[in-house]
Amino acid sequence: MGQLERAVAILPSCGDNANGAIDAIASIRLAQNRLDQAGELLDRIEESIHNPDDRLLYVFRHASLTRIKYLMLRLRWQESLSLVDELLDIARDTRDHFLRAISSSNQSRNSAAHRP
Repeated sequence: MGQLERAVAILPSCGDNANGAIDAIASIRLAQNRLDQAGELLDRIEESIHNPDDRLLYVFRHASLTRIKYLMLRLRWQESLSLVDELLDIARDTRDHFLRAISSSNQSRNSAAHRP
């Protein structure tokens, strides 16, 4: 883990490579139940978005999956469902079939967990 964090430190503060590494660290932090740190890393990725078309790029699409997991772990169901809906639209527009399948799975899990 230390090597990945060092790599992020020497990469430019934005860009696909840096954001991909940051997303990987955020995923690890989620697995470690270090939610505050994961949220900070995901916010860092979000801050590097300069225009709406950036969300169509691979790294941002897949960082959104990490964000959905983060929101679900925080029990922020409505926010996670909204993001899943956005991600399904992006997956359709970019023809990212893998992302669409994973997003649909998240939507089902999220809906089931949020039922009264």
